[in-house]
Amino acid sequence: MILGREVRQGTLRRLRLTRLGSAGLLGGVTLAQMLVATVQTVLIFLGALAVGYHAQGSIV
Repeated sequence: MILGREVRQGTLRRLRLTRLGSAGLLGGVTLAQMLVATVQTVLIFLGALAVGYHAQGSIV
């Protein structure tokens, strides 16, 4: 979905002019998405704790 948007906007065409390879592009997009997901997860857990959520049982 994200790469599709990049194709429509012409970003991939501009990136082909650089030394960035396919693996670098996919790695960068994947890393960015993982970072966003991690931040969202932490914020959700902090919000749950703020409203008094208490997990029971093992975290594993």
